[in-house]
Amino acid sequence: MAKTINKKLEYKIDARIADGLYKIKDQLKNSKTYTWQSKKVAGLALLGEKDGLVDDFVPMLSNKGCWDSPEIGYAQFYKAFEKMINNDRRVVGMSIIKPEKYDDKIVNDIKRNIWGWRKTFADISQTIWIVVSDDNIVPYRPYKDSYGRINIRKSSAKIWENKEESVIMKMAEGAELVKKLYSFEDREKIRVIMSRVSKNIRLGGSEKILKKNVQILTKEIDKLREPILERKMVEKKQRKEVKENMDARIEAQKIVQEKRSEYITPIGDGMILVKTSDGKEILWQESQRT
Repeated sequence: MAKTINKKLEYKIDARIADGLYKIKDQLKNSKTYTWQSKKVAGLALLGEKDGLVDDFVPMLSNKGCWDSPEIGYAQFYKAFEKMINNDRRVVGMSIIKPEKYDDKIVNDIKRNIWGWRKTFADISQTIWIVVSDDNIVPYRPYKDSYGRINIRKSSAKIWENKEESVIMKMAEGAELVKKLYSFEDREKIRVIMSRVSKNIRLGGSEKILKKNVQILTKEIDKLREPILERKMVEKKQRKEVKENMDARIEAQKIVQEKRSEYITPIGDGMILVKTSDGKEILWQESQRT
């Protein structure tokens, strides 16, 4: 089986750029060609890194392409790249800003483009690709396996810095929580508050109202996340107990098969107790002995 061989990312992302990337949603252009699914064309933004921190971006918007894959010309791309270099930044990937009502998944067209750019970057596995949706912002990364194949999936690294200074990071936290909630009522409660925060950001509303809605969202997230964490603890404990019991039964079976009488106590009616190395006694049927 092929193993993932990626090295640790050489940088973190300053979460404060997330709010700026989110605002690009309102600058997206209407498509000249594809209107059957969305009038808006997705936007792209080069991501710039310096001194181990991605803290800059340069948008590239187009009226050609569709809701998930814009067509950016060479001249526009080169101009954005030149601006990033002039800002003393190294390009380490891009952000894909989707129009309204689209999810946070990275589409196959973008994946194919990333694969096509694998020789453009010194190490494609050290690049990052951020998808911005209505209520979430998700970093994706190309993962290489030992055969050199590339698989693009969500980054598992703790990749964000300054999360507490980004409103979008709080929305993203809410979006991830919604996926784990069982109650429809709880999910809708979080979604409604996130919708208010989104409108505050994009319509340039009062900072006071935005701050209040973020505080409400934070309070609800903390309240609803607590039982999820408790459930995870219980599930972890149960898995541990199941594994311990399974390990003990496997050890007991070995003892019975080897007929080590010092570990076996007959208790009648064809039943025996088998003592394992950790002192536990497992009830066993005499008929199972070999």
